[in-house]
Amino acid sequence: MAEGIDDGGNGKNERRKDMRELLLKEYDRCAALFQSNEQMGEGRVTFFITLTGAVLAALISLYTSGSTGGIEMLGAVAVASLLVLLMFGIFTLRCIVRRNQTTDEYKVKLDRIRRYFVQENDKDVIGFLPVNPYAPPKPRVIGLFYGKGGLMETVMLMNSIVAGAGLAFLVGAAFGDPTGCGPSYPAGWVILAGGLGAVTSWFLQVAAMRRAFRPTP
Repeated sequence: MAEGIDDGGNGKNERRKDMRELLLKEYDRCAALFQSNEQMGEGRVTFFITLTGAVLAALISLYTSGSTGGIEMLGAVAVASLLVLLMFGIFTLRCIVRRNQTTDEYKVKLDRIRRYFVQENDKDVIGFLPVNPYAPPKPRVIGLFYGKGGLMETVMLMNSIVAGAGLAFLVGAAFGDPTGCGPSYPAGWVILAGGLGAVTSWFLQVAAMRRAFRPTP
């Protein structure tokens, strides 16, 4: 019967002690998962950047060596390679979005645990914490031409560049001159297509990110 005491006896004190230990362990676990989630995103973006550099270097090498069997073949290889790279970039961006959403969830969970140990009116104690657990979370703001320069913006920028380059090669291939340096010299159209492709890709990604991080009512 003594173990069931919950109204001012030792049972209540033991229960509170167990609760504190449980919350501290949960805090450590959430903090470790938070850190692991951050590192996972950095690893994926690093791999995407490395892959993008390797593909672009390979395309440049093919163009300078002339081993693709003709300029038209170079255009086909470039468009196909950049299309596959863009698809991988979209998957990477989706992963980073999910990573950021998970990060926000972990922040909320960690703040909830902190509130168990700190009261809202304990201003002196809250001042020593790295974050105020009672402050409302700041929503992620996605701008049109700016951002925090984090992993998400980096992937968005690289996707825009890849999309622009792919569209430029595609327009050039339509002229039979993928690089805009042959007899037909469609350099202006190639550059215009590349710029429009990059800008359009950027705005589409911004719209998608705004939907993904839209504040819940």
